[in-house]
Amino acid sequence: MNEAQGGFYSRYFVVPKKYGGLHPILDLRVLNKYLRRFTFKMLTLRQVMQSVRPGDWFTTVDLKDAYFHVPILPRHRQFLRFAYNGTMYEYQVLPFVNGTWTDEERSWHINLLELYVVYLSLRQFYSMGLLSGQHVVVRSDNTCVIAHINKQGGTCSLPLLSLSHSLLSWSSIHLLSLRVTHIPGKLNSGADLLSRGFPLAREWKLHPEVVEQIWGRFGRATVNLFASRENAHCPMFFSLQDGSAPLGLDALAHQWPQTLLYVFPPVALIQTTLELVRIGRLTMILIAPRWPKKAWFTEIMSLLNGRPWRFPMCRDLLSQAQGQIWHPRPEIWDLWAWPLKGRN
Repeated sequence: MNEAQGGFYSRYFVVPKKYGGLHPILDLRVLNKYLRRFTFKMLTLRQVMQSVRPGDWFTTVDLKDAYFHVPILPRHRQFLRFAYNGTMYEYQVLPFVNGTWTDEERSWHINLLELYVVYLSLRQFYSMGLLSGQHVVVRSDNTCVIAHINKQGGTCSLPLLSLSHSLLSWSSIHLLSLRVTHIPGKLNSGADLLSRGFPLAREWKLHPEVVEQIWGRFGRATVNLFASRENAHCPMFFSLQDGSAPLGLDALAHQWPQTLLYVFPPVALIQTTLELVRIGRLTMILIAPRWPKKAWFTEIMSLLNGRPWRFPMCRDLLSQAQGQIWHPRPEIWDLWAWPLKGRN
């Protein structure tokens, strides 16, 4: 585009790949501040399987740079513009996909990938103006990464030596100093979880201080349903995935005890949970959002056995990985503690 036009212009830069080529990045953080966020619901595996019928066929398609096959609505392309050397450009297809490795990078050894992540992270934070003229300490649970940076290379792998040379050469120009310290893997669970994708939808844990307030209002529960060792608040719990849980796997496959139960279920299991409370005449503290338009909300109201309590809002209300990852928007859940009791 050679004429001066309106539209929204974002910062555009590239990050070099280790073995040639560049990662283009269109920085849309400023644009995102003006966009309305729409919620959507992805189908669960159970819902998909319920739709499968005899004779159905399945296929997968693996496209290289698949996002370049997704066109942008023409009237929206004006928001994906950038300028270079006096010339204006705009994306006509989806500009990028976040957090994925190329086919070549997937074939690298894990130590090379870990070192490459450090390199990309440093360059990204530097481009954001956070590291210029700073002494930088990186914490890693990979001893190979620590050795190759602190000892300025190694002799066991030529790709590792080459990448560490590039990293150290760059840091010597842009940083005052760079050093890596060791963090035990069990304390680095947050970064480890994010490196595999995104936080797990069923693994959010309430802040312990909030749980103590729940116990103070409704009594201390003795059994936790649909939990894990990471997010359980009771010594006795049923797990969704861990077969070694004290009370076993899959709470729906067991009879629930006649004691005060605590449950923070996936939204898809709220309706089933309420039905079992009613049928079994159980007593429960249910953690669920106050969403009056949901069909299960009327069932909650019919089972109420006391005044519900709305949680105080705090940034770390919901977390994963031993508190290292916080839910980005806990306020959208509008979580309450609902004291329930099953009746005839």
